[in-house]
Order: sequence, then C-alpha cells, then structure tokens
Amino acid sequence: MAYANISAQNHLWMKSKNFDLLFFHLSGFAVLIFLIPYMIWGSQSIFPVYNFYLVFFGLPHNYLTWATLFPTDSKSTFNMKPIWFALGFCLLLCLAIPLVEKTNLHNVLLSIISYWSLWHAYRQHHGICKVYDSIQAKRTQDTTVFNDRKALNWFFGLAANGVVVWAFTHDRIDYLLSAEESYQLIYPQVSYLVYQIYVAVTCAIGIYALKRAIYDRYRAGKFIPWPQISLMFIAITTYVVPYIFLPISAMPLAVAIGTMYHNVQYFAFVWLFEKSRAQDLNAEMKFSLGLPQKLALNASWVKYFGLSLMYSFVVIGIYLVTPRSVGLTFVYFLAFAHYVVDGYIWTRKCNTRLGAFVGSLSATDYSVMAKPRTVPPSTSTAEVQL
Repeated sequence: MAYANISAQNHLWMKSKNFDLLFFHLSGFAVLIFLIPYMIWGSQSIFPVYNFYLVFFGLPHNYLTWATLFPTDSKSTFNMKPIWFALGFCLLLCLAIPLVEKTNLHNVLLSIISYWSLWHAYRQHHGICKVYDSIQAKRTQDTTVFNDRKALNWFFGLAANGVVVWAFTHDRIDYLLSAEESYQLIYPQVSYLVYQIYVAVTCAIGIYALKRAIYDRYRAGKFIPWPQISLMFIAITTYVVPYIFLPISAMPLAVAIGTMYHNVQYFAFVWLFEKSRAQDLNAEMKFSLGLPQKLALNASWVKYFGLSLMYSFVVIGIYLVTPRSVGLTFVYFLAFAHYVVDGYIWTRKCNTRLGAFVGSLSATDYSVMAKPRTVPPSTSTAEVQL
C-alpha cells in the first residue's frame, strides 16, 4: 500500500493536523452548543435533544461496529470466539431486563449498562491517545513518550471519572429513559469530603503529569504530545462543563453531549481503519468486500455514513412497532453489545489488522526527522478500545 508523505508540521497528528482537530478535538467543543436549548427552554428540551443525539449520533455510531465486524469476509480480520461469547453474555443480560421490571434487580441491570457506557466512552479517548503515542514514537524515533505520558493517563482516568464520584455524593438519582420512564441508578453513596479528597489527589497527579509531559520534555529537547493533552482536556470539558449549567436531573442531556463527542471520534477512527483495511483486503485478491468496505475503498463517505443513518431509522422503527418490552430489550441489546464488543474488536488479541493499521498511520517520508530505526514491537501498536 502506498502512503502519502506527511509534512513536518503534521508529524504529531494521526492523519493531519486539520483532520484531527476537526474530528478528534474541536468536535468536543462543538457539541457544547446543545446546552443552549436547556438554557432557553429548560427541562422541556432534555428529551428533544436526547432523541436528536440518539437518531443522528448514537445509533449511527452503533451501526459502525456491526458494519466493521460482520460482513462475511471481513470477519477474517477478527478472532471471533471471544466476540461471540461477549454477544451471548449481552443477550442474556438484556433478555433478563423485562423479566425483572419493577424490582431492584431491574435498577441494577440498567445501572450496569449505564456504567459500562461511561467506561466505554472513556476508554475510547484513552485508546486514541495511545494511538497518538505509537505513531509519534515511530515517526520521531522517540519511545520515551510512553513513559513520560503514564502519569497523564492516570490523571485522565481520574479526572474523566470524577463526575461519577461527584454524582455519588447525591442521595438519589432517578435516571430518565424517556419522559414517562425512569430507573433508580444504583451506586455507593460517598460524602462530599471524599469527593473533595478525590479532586485534590486528581489535581496533584495532574500537575505532576503535565510537568512530565510538557516541562520535562521541553527541557530535554523532545516533542510535546500536544494532541494527547488537547484530547484529554476537551474530553474532560465535555464531562464537567454540562453540570455547571445542568442539575443532576438533566443527566440524560449531559450524557448525550459527552457521548456525541465520543461518536464523532468513532466515526473518524472507523473510517480511517475501514479505508486502510479495504485497501489491504482488495490488494490480497482473496476476499469479496462487503458493501461498507467497498464504499470505504472508493472513499464514498456520504453513502457510507448514509447507511448508518438508515440503520438508525430502522432500529427506531422496530422499537415503535413492537411491544414495549421487546423494543426496549432490542435497543438495550444493541447498545450494550456495542459497548462490550468494542472492548474486544479494537484490541490486538482480537483484531489481527490493528497493528498494521496503526503502522500505516505512522508511515512517514520527510527529511526533518532522524534516520529511521526499529521501534520495539510492544510500542508499535496500541489497544484502542473504542
């Protein structure tokens, strides 16, 4: 496969500075505009905005998992055994939801799905930062970025989940599924003092992490991993800023805002992966590409993402025409299976082409860098967990 030259000014970015800023970074600031309807119309805006997110962002991004995973010949990319087990687990859990309705176990099961969704979004941001580490290490021949960014990874994990700890300080949280339905979120209640200590520890680790990643690397004459720092800062912003304007009762709106940023990132990353994989599969001449892969190969991005929107409307249609318990179980399964299965398909143990894909992103040919040397295999790929 032939790779385009990467200019010196883009050597820290995944595809290019403009592409990355648009899809992986600034889209996080853009989704904050969905706070405006709440500021104008209050709680009446929560579900119109949430439903907009679900139809045009949430379900289309859910489709991309199945489009990447299930076309017959494309499954050769994956070790399917753990994925089938994961799908079976998700199906059993979701089938149990209507059977235990109006019991505390119902609250427990839905709470598990909620926490898994939050973990899933956080792990995507973390994984993309790890991809940045890998391509920067290969392009610059500086593998110290892995160690220098470890503390920053710890800080990001603590900071991103800080809003969850803050939520745990509340006496009760009723999570709205619609204007008519809700469930009680199950969680260990903590005191506000514990939350304050958590924030203090997180800030201390953050100061040390930024010193390692910025000050120490600058003093040593090394590149600064600005894309990772930017992505982490924007992700934390999408988690925290909504609650400056929203009460805990408007949690669905806050979740929608943070998840839309995650969705846009996912669209961009999967598109890059599918283009790379489709080129490889086509070159091997052993496979008949599925429709999504053909569209990616031909760079037909409008049709590619149009399919995801069609999927969204089909799912909504099934939900509306089936009995309530069937429709809810169906939607829960698609969402939960996406969260769980993505934890497998974007790891090296299940995705046989992930390493080659990250390697293709790292491909360079520009004179400002030192003469290439081999990067250890352990640092040439990353577990993305989108």
